[in-house]
Amino acid sequence: MSKLRPRLWLNRLLRNSMKGYVFLLAIAIILLVGLVAVSSLIDRDVWWNAYYTLGINPVDTSIHNHLWLYLLLGVCGAFVFGGLMVMVFTSGVERSVERVRDGQVRYHKMCGHVVIIGWTPITVGLIEQVCRKHPHAQVLLLSHEHPAGIHAELAASLAFRDERRTIVYASGESGISMQLESLCLNNAVELYVAIDDTPASPQPIAQLSLLEAIANTIDKRQSPLRVNVMIDDIDTYNTLQRIDLPTGYYSNSNGCRTLDIRLFNFYENWSRVLWGYGGGDRFAQLDFEPIENGDKHVHLVIVGFGNMGRALFYEALRVCHYPTDSHTRITVIDPQAAELQLKLRAQMPFIDAIEDIEVDFIADNIESDAIRQKLECWSDDDRTMLTIAICIPTPAEALRSALNLPETIFCNPRYMELAPYKGTSQRLVSNSTRTHVLVQQAVLNAPNAIVEDRRYPHLQLFGTLIPEGANVDLLDDKLAIAINGLYHDNMFGQVQDINIEEHMPRWTDLWFDTDITPESSKHASRYQSDLFRSTISILKRHNLADNASFDEKLAECEHRRWIAERTLMNWRNVHTGEHRVDILRRHDCIVPYDVLSEEEKQKDRDVIRLAQRLFSSGAV
Repeated sequence: MSKLRPRLWLNRLLRNSMKGYVFLLAIAIILLVGLVAVSSLIDRDVWWNAYYTLGINPVDTSIHNHLWLYLLLGVCGAFVFGGLMVMVFTSGVERSVERVRDGQVRYHKMCGHVVIIGWTPITVGLIEQVCRKHPHAQVLLLSHEHPAGIHAELAASLAFRDERRTIVYASGESGISMQLESLCLNNAVELYVAIDDTPASPQPIAQLSLLEAIANTIDKRQSPLRVNVMIDDIDTYNTLQRIDLPTGYYSNSNGCRTLDIRLFNFYENWSRVLWGYGGGDRFAQLDFEPIENGDKHVHLVIVGFGNMGRALFYEALRVCHYPTDSHTRITVIDPQAAELQLKLRAQMPFIDAIEDIEVDFIADNIESDAIRQKLECWSDDDRTMLTIAICIPTPAEALRSALNLPETIFCNPRYMELAPYKGTSQRLVSNSTRTHVLVQQAVLNAPNAIVEDRRYPHLQLFGTLIPEGANVDLLDDKLAIAINGLYHDNMFGQVQDINIEEHMPRWTDLWFDTDITPESSKHASRYQSDLFRSTISILKRHNLADNASFDEKLAECEHRRWIAERTLMNWRNVHTGEHRVDILRRHDCIVPYDVLSEEEKQKDRDVIRLAQRLFSSGAV
């Protein structure tokens, strides 16, 4: 990469138009003056020698009177011939500038760089996260979009250092597949594919064909290249999880494994931040009050069932399993709820197997009197931990709907009091976090400081493009690899006696072997890693880690989570007289926890023991 820096510097300088030219002219003048000064020190007769060089004899008295005329003619002649050279040079520079601006300059000796293919609304955030993850790597971006517009948006959105590290290639009329050779993929450390879904090139067909071309391009790598592929539509993403990609997409024409493919979805990333992965101090868990008995329960209200609403719904089905006898409630409010419910039933016909979560669809608008009355009733229930997620894709409409919710949601007199705020102003202080409101926004987080602190203490903005939606930490599979390896080796019962780090290299090889670990198994391990974080969060907040009966409840929660994850993958329980058949997605353990054999219950207990060990060791 160091060999490319002078060339990159010059190209970026020329890309700045007049600034670059003036800068180069100033450098040329300084160099000329410096050269003359040095020459004067070496030879005091440098000016007389200049006359001789031009063919003038200043000693000859016959031409002494015309000395300056001859000098002028000589200099003019030099300018004429020099001008021709300058014209040729300028023409070449202009062509170079146009090539740089149009993204046609290629760097064939790049090494240790990150490649991003495609330009979507999340690409800017993705570049920011990649620069944080790889602080010394160049970022190479290949896109159909015109590079001038991309550079303008990068300059407006990124820090100067990150913008300077980004190189933009234009794919041109030949298309992205024809430009793969110029990306130096054999020397890249990571690759992101974020191609827009278009009628001419729909997802995932475009991605799958591109992956095959990428696999055939790479032939000199020591280890597989990590390829993170973004799927726009959440339903398409969930469908791809149920199938295992053909082996050809993981290997080149020689049969060598070259790619480690990781599918991801912007909306699921956000749902993992909110429900599974944990939002830290910024976002509260759905069970934001301890559940120590069967009285309290979580109630999630999703307003709008677009991509974001469906992603929050699917993730809630996976992780909202709590150590209580009360069922979690999920209510979806959307004018097209009846039609959406039919489609959901067709996609997940066995959803009733998730017995500890009640799902309700209401075909109505959030502004209707009936819905507002329901919201007031739910927010006033002492047994309910209510979270309202407004997933209306239009930012202004979503924020307007949130700010006009029933007043008792934000100012319930049973739980609110006034406190001084910056002199004569006042703010609301809650004695209880009974209700939380989340509002989807595709903007930065600046309004949060204004919205949260005064009248709306429990309102949070989410769904922004930067940084969580493109957070590359969510794509880290280290914990999922350990979970898959423990399952493969049947070592969950020995988690207290094994050194996980010693086994990681071998488990990583198992993870890359698609014959042993198909894509569906990888997703299952990833979702179980989310459950670990959720379980650890429960242990932290409930302070019941030493309670044996509570550990048994957590084991039951793990079984419920497993049932939900299998159900979303379209698995079902076997009928009377049938046996487990994996290829038909039939499993004899999709039954209530009490019905399981002691051996199967012990597996769930071992999972909780692993979560507790990871918690105590600080690994999660």
